[in-house]
This record gives sequence, structure tokens and C-alpha cells, in this order.
Amino acid sequence: MHLIRVLILLIPLKCILFVGSWIEKNSRDKIILATKAAGGARGMEWVRGGNHAFNRTNLRGALEGSLKRLKTDYIDLYQLHWPERNTPMFGNYLFDPEQEREYTAFAETLEALSELIKEGKIRNIGLSNEWPWGLMQFLNASERDSLPRVVSMQNAYNLINRTYDSSLREMGYRENVPLLAYSPMAFGHLSAKYIRLIFLMILHSAMKSQRLFQLLVLMRILRKTYKFHLPLWHWRLLIRVGSVPVLLLAPPLWIN
Repeated sequence: MHLIRVLILLIPLKCILFVGSWIEKNSRDKIILATKAAGGARGMEWVRGGNHAFNRTNLRGALEGSLKRLKTDYIDLYQLHWPERNTPMFGNYLFDPEQEREYTAFAETLEALSELIKEGKIRNIGLSNEWPWGLMQFLNASERDSLPRVVSMQNAYNLINRTYDSSLREMGYRENVPLLAYSPMAFGHLSAKYIRLIFLMILHSAMKSQRLFQLLVLMRILRKTYKFHLPLWHWRLLIRVGSVPVLLLAPPLWIN
């Protein structure tokens, strides 16, 4: 069984067409295909001409476009990507009422998706980059109006972003809405792909805080004694919070 997740927003159109050609040549019943409809949280006027509302017209148009590009008759998991309403996004965690805007009622969105499910074009629906209030509103509307229920939540989850643990983990467990974790490498930060840039930032921060000596000593201990290179984005954090002496006593903890 193959699981293919296609995010049209971030993949060039030609790549989407290549995926569609591959799907067309393989057994569709052996593929679990997931894709998304973008909400209005990030603007992006080039997506559906800026029409990001999760209403009947936009959702149908988005789905029909995906089906055509992917050369398939149905989507196994159709996700609402980024809430349409005002929510904290990408690194922000504080809700700002000043950014409030109108958004489609949750029941109206589920009604539109229900029509597409009855037509056989969608098998299941999920959410992405959602918050506790939004998830509960969808679940409540589903139960109240006998509408399709959300089956999954796709949010970022990695060593430096554990927001899900404090805000959604209990809810996902009790409501049986599992997490489909994305960005396990924190957009590349955990892979050290930005190491040169971060190293310059670290040195600048260390020099400003006059902790450069401690930083260099700690780096040498970890490299020589434990043969371990701590991801450099940690150094800037450690310098800022002044916890270098603590790490000198317990480097195995970071290795594990």
C-alpha cells in the first residue's frame, strides 16, 4: 500500500502532473491519496484567485482541480489546510484578536464536504495546522448536525515544536482524532542544512553576551570527549538562557 500526500501549494504544477501520470499507470486501490484545500490564513492570491473561503463553491472548485491534475476519481483524505479564520501561524502561538476576520461557519464547511463525500469524490476529511477550538467546533458541528467527522489532524511535530503535546494531545486521544505529524526535521533546522548561517548568528550572540569562551569550551568537550556535534541552533538558545554550565555537567542527556 502506498501513501501519497500531495500539497499543491508547495509543489510546482509540473510535479503534480507527474504524480498524476504515475497514479494513472498504477493500481488506484493500492494507493492512499491525501491532498488539501488551502484556507485564507496566509493570503496567497495565486491560489484559486484569492478565494480561500471554505464554502461550497471554493471547496468544490479546489477538489475538482485536484482530481483533474492527479488523474483520479476520488481522494482518500481531503484536508483543510490552514484555518480560514484568524489563528496563530508558523511559529506564533499567541492569539491576536486585532487580526479577527470573517470566516465560513463550521457547519457550512462540513455540509459542502458532505456533498462531495456523497458524490464519491472524497472518502475522509481531515484538518491541518488547526488549533483546539477549531477542532472542537468541527467535532461539535458534526455531532449536532449528523455531518461527516474529522478523522485526522496534520500539525507540525518535532524536537523543537511540541505545541501539539500541550494543546491537542489529550483532545486527539479522547476524541479519536490521530495526529499525522509533519516537519519532523523542523523545516531542515534539525538536519544542520543551515549550519553556516546559524554559526555566524551564534558567534554574534556569544560575543554580545560575553560568553564566547564558555561556548568554545563546551563545543570542544562535546566534540573531543563524546564525538558529538550538537546542532548549532541549540548553541544560540543556550547562550541566551545562560545554561552552558549545566550542559557541561550533563552532555550525555543531549546525546540521547
